[in-house]
Amino acid sequence: MQEERDAGGISQVVIVGYDGSACSKAALEVAVGQASRMPGARLVLVHAYEPPIVYPTPVGLEPPAALTTQIEDELRATRINAEQYLREGAELVAGSDLSVSTELREGSPADALLAAAKAHAACMIVVGTHGEGAIAGALLGSSVYRLLPKTHTPVLVVPLPE
Repeated sequence: MQEERDAGGISQVVIVGYDGSACSKAALEVAVGQASRMPGARLVLVHAYEPPIVYPTPVGLEPPAALTTQIEDELRATRINAEQYLREGAELVAGSDLSVSTELREGSPADALLAAAKAHAACMIVVGTHGEGAIAGALLGSSVYRLLPKTHTPVLVVPLPE
C-alpha cells in the first residue's frame, strides 16, 4: 500500500475504530477534526469482527449440517452488518474534504487496529472508550486496554460525550 506522507515525511493516515456505536461516532468526529489539520490526510475506518467459534468434535463426529449452515448464516449476517457500519461511517465523513477508506478485518478489534496502523504506517489511531472506566476496562479486557501496550503509534482515546 502506498503511504501518504507530508513534505516532512510524516504519515498522514489516521486509523479510526468504528462500530456504529455512539462512542465510535464521537471518535470519528474527533478524528475528522484532527485529520482536517493535516494537509492530504486520509482516514481509514476499521471494523473488526470475530467469526463464530466452532468447537472441535471428537474424531469421527462431525457437527450436524444444520449447525454448519447456522454458523455460515451467522457469519454472513455479521459481515453484512459490519459492512453497513463502515458505509455509515464513511457517509458521516463525506461532507468533509478528507479522503476516507474502510477496512473490514477478521479478529479482535485491538489486533485489527494494530494491523491497519502497521499496514498504513499510520500517524494516529483514534478509538472510543465505550464508557468503561479504567478498572472496568482492565477487568473486562476492553479493546483500548489491549491496544495501548502493543503499539508505538499514538492512540487518541475519545470518551463518550455527556
